[in-house]
Amino acid sequence: MLRYKLAFALLAGLLFGLGLAVSGMTNPDKVLNFLDLAGHWDPSLALVMGGALAVSVPGFAWVRRRGRTVM
Repeated sequence: MLRYKLAFALLAGLLFGLGLAVSGMTNPDKVLNFLDLAGHWDPSLALVMGGALAVSVPGFAWVRRRGRTVM
């Protein structure tokens, strides 16, 4: 059982890192431009966060109704 937990943790970490890389969140200039509301604001990361919420909220709701985690 421990092997499965470690494998799922590794898979989740790789998927998270891939999502950060694809969305451009590993670029410090892009993140700083998102945080700079008075200057050159870049709203693209807000769309990335919205997409992440669109995926995670139904998953968390499903686990709450289920009463226990998948693993």
